[in-house]
Amino acid sequence: MQKYYFLATALPTISLKARSDISFEELKFMFEVNLSASDLNKAILFKRYIDITNLRLLWLSKEIDPRGNLNTAELEDVLLIRDVFPDFVFDFLDRYETTEDRLKNFSFLTSSFFNEIINKERGFLKFYFKFERELRLVIAALRAKKMRKDLLKEFQFEDPKDEFVAYIIAQKDMEVFEPPKEYEKVKNIYKKYINDPKAMHIALLEYKFKQIEMFSEKKPFTMDQILAYATQLIIVEDFFKLNEDKGREQIETL
Repeated sequence: MQKYYFLATALPTISLKARSDISFEELKFMFEVNLSASDLNKAILFKRYIDITNLRLLWLSKEIDPRGNLNTAELEDVLLIRDVFPDFVFDFLDRYETTEDRLKNFSFLTSSFFNEIINKERGFLKFYFKFERELRLVIAALRAKKMRKDLLKEFQFEDPKDEFVAYIIAQKDMEVFEPPKEYEKVKNIYKKYINDPKAMHIALLEYKFKQIEMFSEKKPFTMDQILAYATQLIIVEDFFKLNEDKGREQIETL
């Protein structure tokens, strides 16, 4: 495994206590200059998730997240020529032809992406997208219970034989959902901020940052550490954007 001593030490320290001294755009440039071809492909694969989530924003006619691999025009071109994205994206487009149906069933795309990465990749990519998937499933289950929705329907695009999914679905008839022990803190965050979605999002970003930090500390100077840094940088940028928006909303209500 290649070591990135120069790159790792050149990256400024980031935390949720202050805005970062480096932007994600600057980090992408450092990737292009310093990473090997195979590791650059890992960075591209990492950002592919942003590209996929940007499809939803594109169909909603909203501004996309610029931290992916593709801009708006490139996204539109890729959908036309059917290139770059994995086959499951184009299978989805064939299956759901209207924008309304694509938005309604968008969880198929994120679920398919998570499963593909978890089954094919190793290291940080496998760790992070497994963690992100499980976190989203726990939140979805908590929300479904609160709104008295059918868990089977909510998890229609998940593999019922998957151990984590099976654990959740087994509680479909229970009044309250109890997540696996390692996600008990997520339930506490959900309960605490159940009436304040933005505060909940901020608390979950703090939780994610810490989990990724613990992984990163065990992988010094590796590509895993570099990808963990990229993920934490995204979290820091989102964290301060949310706090800024929340502060503005509070001022406007004075």
